[in-house]
Amino acid sequence: MIPISLSMEGFLSYKERVEIDFTSFALACITGENGAGKSSILDGITWALFGRARKHDETVINLESKKAEVCLIFQYEGNQYKIVRSNPQGKTKQVELYLADDKSKKSDPVWIPLTERTLRDTDQKIIDILRLDYESFTNASFLLQGKADQFTQQNPAARKRILSQILGLEIWEDYRNRALQKRRLAEKELNQLDGRISEIIAELGEEDERLKQLEGLEEELSRAQEARKESEKQLASLQTLVASLNDQEKLIDASANQVEGIEKSITQNKEKIDQRISEKETHESTLSQADSIQKSFKDWEKAQKTLADWEVVAEKYRESEIKRQEPLLQIAAEKARLLQISSSLDNRFQDLQSDLKIIPQLKTQLKEGIEIVKKNETDLETREQKKKTLEDARQEQADAKAENPRLYKDMKDLEKRIAELEKTEGALCPLCGQVLSPAERESLVQNLKEEGKDLGDRYRQNQSTLKEADQVVKDLQLQITELSLAEKTLRKLRQEIDQIENQISVLEKEEERWKKTHQKELDEILKTLANEIYADKARQELLAINQNLKDIGYDAAEHDRVREISS
Repeated sequence: MIPISLSMEGFLSYKERVEIDFTSFALACITGENGAGKSSILDGITWALFGRARKHDETVINLESKKAEVCLIFQYEGNQYKIVRSNPQGKTKQVELYLADDKSKKSDPVWIPLTERTLRDTDQKIIDILRLDYESFTNASFLLQGKADQFTQQNPAARKRILSQILGLEIWEDYRNRALQKRRLAEKELNQLDGRISEIIAELGEEDERLKQLEGLEEELSRAQEARKESEKQLASLQTLVASLNDQEKLIDASANQVEGIEKSITQNKEKIDQRISEKETHESTLSQADSIQKSFKDWEKAQKTLADWEVVAEKYRESEIKRQEPLLQIAAEKARLLQISSSLDNRFQDLQSDLKIIPQLKTQLKEGIEIVKKNETDLETREQKKKTLEDARQEQADAKAENPRLYKDMKDLEKRIAELEKTEGALCPLCGQVLSPAERESLVQNLKEEGKDLGDRYRQNQSTLKEADQVVKDLQLQITELSLAEKTLRKLRQEIDQIENQISVLEKEEERWKKTHQKELDEILKTLANEIYADKARQELLAINQNLKDIGYDAAEHDRVREISS
């Protein structure tokens, strides 16, 4: 595998997008301070290929980023591949695999997607292409930091598996498994053929016995055919007899129907004779009541004349009643319209009252939000000061780191000079070059020791400063990160405050608009309904029709009585 380019963004030490072009050099040495991102480059390669690095998935995301993304382009066995792996914070990880189109003549290759349906399937496809998994890759061609002897520490089975993957021996294991499978299928097929041959041989041994059984069955078949012919003759005779019986049964049914018809005719004639006798008796009784019937007829004629008069009055009444329906409908329609408007306005009023109830709660939320905003704004005002303090702490770190090696060297030089002065008689003065007396030498040694003590104190002070500065830097970085989050929270709170203020303003304007317009309209409609002062024209028409009905003088009860006499 030959890497071509590697780009990282939001991955470990790299917040901003960084791209490395491997085609611009043949051999490289990566140097830098701790935390500069040297190991992150190597982790980016293994994470892009296999989704694994020295750290876990969530911790590969840079502290100030929301997503880690690594893109690796490499050449392998004459093909060019691209892998884009990303890990959004709190979301599903993604990996995309592409193959460069050899037919494309453009400077930028056309990428053909090879991504599978799931992340696991795509990872397996990458392993199949490389014919190496993460363990084999990091033991063979890519040594992790501090794990150069990882392969030698593996157990024999793991070393065998890794070497098999590296040397491509697993393909021979695949061939062996396929050969075993084909051998099993062939043996199974051979066993089936042997069993079939045995069955055929056994059947051939029973041939004579089966021929005898066949001759016996043919004789039985001949006898059965003769018996069948005899049964068919008997069946034809029985069918002829059944047809004759059916014809006789039909004749009997026809005779029975004729007898039933005659009996029914006799019964009907008897009923007619009885009816004529009853009618004769009725007519004789009617003739004996002739005077009474004539008187009743005269009364009926009089009632008919009275009924005709009432019918004329009733017709006029019905015409007026029909005319009366139109103003009644107009009055009812106007009332329904006013009730509908009243109901609609009342519903709007109830909805408004329900909305207005939440204004105190919204004002409380607004007050609390404003207090939180003020607090966050106060906290954010300290961010620049904290950044300045962080820069000062980092400068102290840098100064202490730069000074301590020099102090350490100066202390060693002083120790060496003191040791030489103490063991050497007649030492020379470092300034004038003359021989020092014992007292002068002792004084010089003492001065050098005091100077060494000062250097040691400064060295130890720098060490203490480094420890304190490390903790201060960590604390300040954490505080600045928290303030960045607080700034996002502040923007969100300001938006919420604007929304609450807008909601309160809308509700108060709606209440004012209701009081100015809709409340007055509702009061007028309720007053109109209570006093029934709507549909004036229809009410005037109804009053005139009611007076006309009174003038007609129609009596429905008397009309019904006369109608009953006339009926």
